[in-house]
Amino acid sequence: MKRSGILIFVLALIVMSQVCSGNGNRDIEKILSSSIDKWNISGVKYSTVVENGKAILSTEPAGYVSISGKETYDLPAEYVLSFYLKPQKPYGSSITVSAGCAELPDKSKQAFTASVSAVPDAKYINYSCSIQPQTAKPINGRLYFQAVSDISFNWPEEMRKIIEYQIASAPKIDEKLHTLRLVVAKDRFSVYVDGRFVGCLPTGKNIQKKGTVNIKIYYGAKLLSMQTKKINEIDERFFPLELSGFVNNSVITKGKSLAKNQIDILRQMLQKDKIPFVLPVPDEKGNDHLDIGPSWTRFGAIKGYIAANFGTFGGRWISADRIDPSRFCMYVPYARYKALHIIGTFDGEKNNVPVITAQFYRPNAGHPMNFSQTVPVYSAKPKGIQAYPVKLENGDRINLFHVVIPIDPGKMDWFSDLERVGLELTKEVKPYRAYPDPLEYSWHSAGLPSGVHIYAATLESVETDIDLQPEAVGHVWTSPAKPSYSINLVNKTGSPRTVNLTVSTTDYDGIDKSVQKQTINLPAEKSAEVKIPLNPKRYGLHYLNVVCSSEGETYTCSRNFAYLHPDTRERGNWSEGKGPIFGYWNWSGGHDTPDFKTELIVMAQAGAETNLSTFRSASPEIRQLAEKLGYVSYKAFDGGVIYINSFAYSYAPNYNPQNPEATQKWLIEELKKYKVEESPINKPEYILFFPEPGIGPITYGIWPTHYGEPDYKLSEQEEKSFQAQLEKFLLGARAVRKQWPDIKILLPHGDPHYTAIFLRKSAEARELIDGIGLDLPGFERTPEQQINQVVLNRLYPILQDVKKYKPNPYLVVVDGTCISSADYDTSDEDQANIATRNFLVLIGYGINNHESSNAPFDCANYWGENHYGGGYCTRLPLAMPKLAYVSYATLTRHINRCNFVRYVLTGSISTYARNTNTIKQENLFMLSGQ
Repeated sequence: MKRSGILIFVLALIVMSQVCSGNGNRDIEKILSSSIDKWNISGVKYSTVVENGKAILSTEPAGYVSISGKETYDLPAEYVLSFYLKPQKPYGSSITVSAGCAELPDKSKQAFTASVSAVPDAKYINYSCSIQPQTAKPINGRLYFQAVSDISFNWPEEMRKIIEYQIASAPKIDEKLHTLRLVVAKDRFSVYVDGRFVGCLPTGKNIQKKGTVNIKIYYGAKLLSMQTKKINEIDERFFPLELSGFVNNSVITKGKSLAKNQIDILRQMLQKDKIPFVLPVPDEKGNDHLDIGPSWTRFGAIKGYIAANFGTFGGRWISADRIDPSRFCMYVPYARYKALHIIGTFDGEKNNVPVITAQFYRPNAGHPMNFSQTVPVYSAKPKGIQAYPVKLENGDRINLFHVVIPIDPGKMDWFSDLERVGLELTKEVKPYRAYPDPLEYSWHSAGLPSGVHIYAATLESVETDIDLQPEAVGHVWTSPAKPSYSINLVNKTGSPRTVNLTVSTTDYDGIDKSVQKQTINLPAEKSAEVKIPLNPKRYGLHYLNVVCSSEGETYTCSRNFAYLHPDTRERGNWSEGKGPIFGYWNWSGGHDTPDFKTELIVMAQAGAETNLSTFRSASPEIRQLAEKLGYVSYKAFDGGVIYINSFAYSYAPNYNPQNPEATQKWLIEELKKYKVEESPINKPEYILFFPEPGIGPITYGIWPTHYGEPDYKLSEQEEKSFQAQLEKFLLGARAVRKQWPDIKILLPHGDPHYTAIFLRKSAEARELIDGIGLDLPGFERTPEQQINQVVLNRLYPILQDVKKYKPNPYLVVVDGTCISSADYDTSDEDQANIATRNFLVLIGYGINNHESSNAPFDCANYWGENHYGGGYCTRLPLAMPKLAYVSYATLTRHINRCNFVRYVLTGSISTYARNTNTIKQENLFMLSGQ
């Protein structure tokens, strides 16, 4: 007992000695900007030291310190901490700040918390922010410090030196003086890390207006300062950009910077501007503003795909999370912005252009909206623009200008599902399509460097906001239902407003038009809901425009909606011989698409009767809905079995050709886990073998004998590959045939010429193959294109080869045809035309089960900038029908249960017709080819 007391006493002395080391309390008071008696300090292995003339509260690699404030601060308030992170193995290094700490009336605790941490040898720091009690989900993220180091030996020497200097200038985590800034305002809690906005959370209505501050520092972190100050609330419609994390220059023109006192003079002048601006904090090199010139200096000259979130420089749209000397990307909170105000000038340098672009984008995905403006040269005389005269260090006078970049508020709808939006400040941008493979589409910076220099920037959102929502799933109505929308109007100002709404519609042909107007009186900071009934006369695609005008502010929100013909289709009784059946590729929420339920409803109205899903693991709700809507799946197993029966990836160890009986036993037991039982929504007919396999280039071609060349002979490597795949197929297919003799075996899920090779070369395979799961990506290529790679007419020679051995092969489209309208050569109209003609050409080849085609919706993540990511409807958050959707609906209704008869000659080389019939009617379709 006596020893325990002595130990406690010694530990207490150690802690006290650590607190008092260095200059003791006086240093801590300098660091915390207030007297020591306003804090409770405790911890292990920490001290105060002086480095470079500055007092620092330092923790050791295994030490920590907890600093609890006694003093309360009035809100709104700003808290700024400067610190180093010095992680050493095995510990990470971190700092956490909780501001506004108080007890609420219900005895719960209030706190606005942010933290920053790093682990040894990491390439990024972690950050997080949260509110207690929770008003929204916490925000977590990473800020990367590793500059992209890709270079090209083809660069000129001068360019190479500049780029290598940029790469070398990127800061290192354990050397950088980090900052953490917390702003607790009336309605939101905002956090900034290293001069960059990382997120904001709503504060709730009942926050305590006073609170204390608590700080915790762990494992090698060093605190240099903590400053707290009362701030003035700004109009929530404005969001000043924090540019401190982006300052990269002090020179404006002719090698000259601003004179020493000019930043303070500029700050005073800006206080008179009605727009709230915040000047950045200069960095340790004296850089005091953002020079747009380095933007994209090297990325346009690097080889490889400019993909959204991988590949060259780590991905095109991930840079808001990266400190990079030639990318100026940041997060901003979502709002319906109408302008970006900048304080800046054009340097007038040779080969620079006076253009700046504000490029809003979906983080990690892209889909940008671009807004550009020109900036006057520094020597220009003000004409219709606010100028701020300042002096250079040599005494010359120049002008900075208040330049407004107009933003279309209606375009911001495309980001309305996000809490924070990506924003890149860059030079001129141009549409981009990857070459020679048009895999990626987007907008990238191009042309000469920008000579724009920015000292401050502030986003402004609208005064009257509208939220326009359809009163039907997916903006689709089937007659006799009538389209209707609801509009939620919000007055974001402190005074009443009169809002005028003009609602107009027009159909695709511009024939069926309507206009209606409403006037709404909105009290200050209040909202109102307005119903908009519509009465279209013609079926098809319609365009809706809502013009919102109030107190000189006018903008338009646009939507597409589909008004479909009454559904006259037969459903649920399809079988081969009853014409085609139509389906779609269901992402079911994957790749940021609407959920499975939405897909089912929207595509059923367009005539879909099947899709890729087996519904085996679907919820009871989804299964009931699928049955109600008349969906049927024909797969006997879930789609993932193609990886099992090919013994791919983690299944590879289970393949043992020396013990085929054991291998077959394992395979059957594994397949049973994915077997689909018959039900109203499942008619199990087939199993697919092998996922998109290949033997060599011949897999994706045709036999040369079809174009007068000698027969193709597999190379030694191709023959070896074929024999190995044949062995796996025979082993697996025999086991499946024995266990489930009525199930049709389709080889492969892939290119049909793969099947032709197996049929030609193996009599044993012929006995087992019943058909093909066709993977037919056509992309933007026209279906009438003559025989070549990735064209539908390769089916002409391939099916001749297949039918030599299988006169009536079971054919089902399981993948394709992947037509996007994101391609700048493929408009919405082109997508609709190609999609419709694809179906009709495939039906002409005897392919009637179109289980897969396009997805219902464009992907909203990175996949949506890829030519695989297109759909019949637009992406989230609007998810509206495109022309391709109503074309699909029209086709499925007109040829429902109709069999293809023949092509009809028209006497034209660009127009052809096809004849279909049923017992009831005969149809003639006229098509234009290219």
